[in-house]
Amino acid sequence: MRALRDWTVGNRAALVLFLASCGVGAVVALRAAGIRPAGEPSAARPDEIPAAAVESPADPGAVGPDPVVLNGRVRETVSRNPFRPERARAAGRYRLPGTEAPAVPDAAPVFEAPPPPPMRPPLPDFRLVGTVSLEGGRGLAAIQVSGAPPRVVNVGDSLAGFRLESVTPTEARLRGQDTTLVIRSSSPVP
Repeated sequence: MRALRDWTVGNRAALVLFLASCGVGAVVALRAAGIRPAGEPSAARPDEIPAAAVESPADPGAVGPDPVVLNGRVRETVSRNPFRPERARAAGRYRLPGTEAPAVPDAAPVFEAPPPPPMRPPLPDFRLVGTVSLEGGRGLAAIQVSGAPPRVVNVGDSLAGFRLESVTPTEARLRGQDTTLVIRSSSPVP
């Protein structure tokens, strides 16, 4: 409080005005939010009566929302577009200019399931004939594809849509778009 003693009369008056304006601002904000000070009568309109204050016609002694009124309000709210009340549902589906509406069938339309995705083509039949594994990840492999004569492929080259990634003395690793194949030699190397 020692700091207040050093203040001038003008500084003290400014502080009092600031605190008073904060209080007035708080009261205005609370009233805008619908919160009234205790003891002040509420000037509520009939459509703003809280649900707890309405007696149910089914049980005159019970206090709670009237189901008939509540149901009507829900339906009214759902039927309106809350963002653009002047809009209404279109009479029919939108069609591009120049397209004709399909003929209306007598029975309800039958919706068909979309066609299944195309089948993935079968993988080629790879057979590892032999490998040469060199230092630094280099190497080559002799690979036979679907009964054709064997081809010698270097690491990094492609064969039948697959790229040769790595070679070891007993296997070759091929990678396709979404498939990795590991081909092992059918007979062990002596």
